[in-house]
Amino acid sequence: MEQLAKITPEMEMRVKLENFLGALSRQPSDKDVDKTPDGKAFTLPIDFVETTLDELFFGMWQTHSFTYNREFNELIGSLVLEVKHPITGDWIKRMGAGGIIIMQDSGATLDQFNSTKKKNALDLSFPKLKAECLKNAAQSLGNIFGRNLNRKKKDNYQPIVKPQVDRIKQLAQVTDGKENNQPK
Repeated sequence: MEQLAKITPEMEMRVKLENFLGALSRQPSDKDVDKTPDGKAFTLPIDFVETTLDELFFGMWQTHSFTYNREFNELIGSLVLEVKHPITGDWIKRMGAGGIIIMQDSGATLDQFNSTKKKNALDLSFPKLKAECLKNAAQSLGNIFGRNLNRKKKDNYQPIVKPQVDRIKQLAQVTDGKENNQPK
């Protein structure tokens, strides 16, 4: 009788990793997706991103190294998102970047910025900048965070090891069934 391949601990670990990658590769629900303020693209609200980080990484995530620069009437920033992989325990880092416009009075020109900037513009802009940086960093973790929302061509994650392990288990069941049904 043909010898069946064995499922090694390494294969079992890879299946767990593939299952987790499958969760990261799911598309977000249509009800969670919003249009951007200009209506030209799609985005996920920051609450969805933070809650999904909490759910998938069991609250084990953090941001640091938030930096920003003002370029005329815009704020440009970046931060580092770190998540603790729930299977390996390794900390994974992702850089996120974003930019936002600082609000001015309607019809104002850029050269009038200092006199036409809204009084509370930075109160509103800084949290939004940080949120945009976090959303951008999270997107690199997977589709569930909006990675493919505005792409025309999208690739779907395909596990490689799990189908092999499933096939080995299926063959083992068939082989066990034949051996158990043989006359003695």
